[in-house]
Amino acid sequence: GMAGEESNNNPACFWQADFEEAVERVARILVEESADVLTVYDDHGGYGHPDHIQVHRVGVDAARRAGVGKVFYATMNRTQILRQMAEVESFAEAMEEGHHPCSGCEPLPGAQAGRHAGPHQSDHRRLLLWLHDRRAIRRRIRYRVVCGPRTTAHRRICRRLVQVSSGSGLVAASLAGFHDWFSWVVMLANAAAGGWALGAHFRPRLRGWPLWAFIAVAQCTVFAQVIVGVVYENRSGADPGDLHRLYGFAAIAAVAIVYAYRMQLAHRRELLYAGGSFFLAGLAIRAMILS
Repeated sequence: GMAGEESNNNPACFWQADFEEAVERVARILVEESADVLTVYDDHGGYGHPDHIQVHRVGVDAARRAGVGKVFYATMNRTQILRQMAEVESFAEAMEEGHHPCSGCEPLPGAQAGRHAGPHQSDHRRLLLWLHDRRAIRRRIRYRVVCGPRTTAHRRICRRLVQVSSGSGLVAASLAGFHDWFSWVVMLANAAAGGWALGAHFRPRLRGWPLWAFIAVAQCTVFAQVIVGVVYENRSGADPGDLHRLYGFAAIAAVAIVYAYRMQLAHRRELLYAGGSFFLAGLAIRAMILS
């Protein structure tokens, strides 16, 4: 039952289980199975269910005790739940007024109970605190190997996981979504800069400060993308892979190399920056494929 209900006093429910004993038993299983990842409810128990909250508390402590490095929280879409609650309440109001929302359906038992058939406004406010808004949930779920490559079976274990929780988890999810989206900005901006610089090499009328300003902005996106990626990795513990990291820092090195040769190749500066920009766009594409 939900919080405050008599059923939560039942000694058989998980909410009443001995906390230390439950943690010890779960930790022992995690050690025996050599678990790399544990999935639990978020700290609200999804929608405030006491047993689910206990699953979160026990799971997090058990993972820490067993040395499990990654704990993923299962959350719920607050926007969708509130929409469904509103639909239920509208249905109850229609039944109270004698209007049947569906043709040919029989009156529901207790339809005259009116608003009691639907949720109260206090339930809406509680859900606003319990659930996560869908904008905070990553829309793009990436395949990621979450188990170490110790055996062939481990290498084949992949899961679609969303690391969304309260606090730092939501920040990590937001950073991940921004990192995915901004990779397109990096790729398109540098590809456009390369095309513009290449055209300026052959057509002097395309040269001037707007070209160099655009190239500078395009190259700044590279630095911004790498910084966001580093912050996301530190906050979430995600492992993008060594090759993905290499592409990121190689892009920064490429910017520095192009800048270093700008004076030696002043007579072909536009061509230099065209090649550098196309190279950065290519690295962005490779990094996007790896992710």
